[in-house]
Amino acid sequence: MAADSKHLLVVDDVAKNIQFLGAILRDEGYVVSVALNGEEALQRARSIQPDLILMDVMMPVMDGLESCRRLKQDPSTANIPVIFLSAKGSPEDIVEGLAAGGVDYIKKPFQAVEVLQRITTHLELARLQHELSLRVKEAEEAHKKSVRTARVYASFTRHELSNALGPVLGYSDMLLRRDELPDETRRKWTDQIRRSAIVMKHLLAAIKELQQIEDGVSELELKPADVVAIVRAEMAGMELSFGSRAHFVPQIPDTAVMVKADATLLAGVFRNLIKNAIEHVIDLPAEQHSLFLSIVSTEEDVVVTITNGGDVIPEEFLTRFFDKFNSTKRERGGTGLGTAYARIVVEAHHGEIEVSSDPENGTQVRVTLPRDQELRTEDRITVARRSPSQEQPTGEAHE
Repeated sequence: MAADSKHLLVVDDVAKNIQFLGAILRDEGYVVSVALNGEEALQRARSIQPDLILMDVMMPVMDGLESCRRLKQDPSTANIPVIFLSAKGSPEDIVEGLAAGGVDYIKKPFQAVEVLQRITTHLELARLQHELSLRVKEAEEAHKKSVRTARVYASFTRHELSNALGPVLGYSDMLLRRDELPDETRRKWTDQIRRSAIVMKHLLAAIKELQQIEDGVSELELKPADVVAIVRAEMAGMELSFGSRAHFVPQIPDTAVMVKADATLLAGVFRNLIKNAIEHVIDLPAEQHSLFLSIVSTEEDVVVTITNGGDVIPEEFLTRFFDKFNSTKRERGGTGLGTAYARIVVEAHHGEIEVSSDPENGTQVRVTLPRDQELRTEDRITVARRSPSQEQPTGEAHE
């Protein structure tokens, strides 16, 4: 996309800096607006909707870090990339800038060619993210989704990928430019890049998977399945992932409890719900990490209950607990699609799923499955299936 079609906002309290940078940018064909402090930047960004912001850090009235935080909290400006320009350039300063929501951090004095290259890179990333959101909308429309659902998918994807791309670009750039970094710092930043990449991978996979489940690509494969074995296997997997932070108190029969179900999809249900319960208590003291899992069977159905302590979930959130994009802790990579996945699969089995939360009983998710069922011709339900070579469905749990 041509530079002259792009509008940049330069924020700095020093007139010489604005004049110098503005001249460079205008020579490259950019449209340039200016603000003299962070508070003015908020007003200008809302009114002109620039394609990118170049933000000084140390300014009167409101500094660049606080201004960036507020930009990211405002839906009208949250997706505008912010590049920090500052004389402060320690690793701690750079990390603080990225944590505030910046996509990049350039130390003053800088070379014009460096600034222009960074701008080009982040404008191109913004263009790609915009194209991705369009593709998501087209896919939703092709599958006869509502306009509202399409916009939610597109907005969510654009925003979450933008958040994840910032640390990848920032930390990788610092690794390339700072040969003298201690090994521990280098490992820490590399791990941050890896975790951000995993967030993007999980997000894209979860959205694709849920769309497939909702649209249907093949039929449920109903066979005798042992709920006890499925739940125990998912508990073991979580113990490997979370170690001592996953403390289970099972109230599970020693013998098999059979239902007629699609075992692969059912495993994904309990994987998401158990992971969700662990992450609800993972930041609490160790003695509060216990998760209670019970399986109760009757002649007609089987009820699996997953109970955890921690903060009570507010009533207004309980009403949308099984909605898409309901994650409250995105810093761990949650997409808010896992509980939606669980609801769709349980209902596809003609079962029920519900949640409650109170100080006395903690948070409980109950899954009720019929012991025996047949898919009738008039209401045959189709859900997504994966080939044996692919990963099992996860949907990435709500957090």
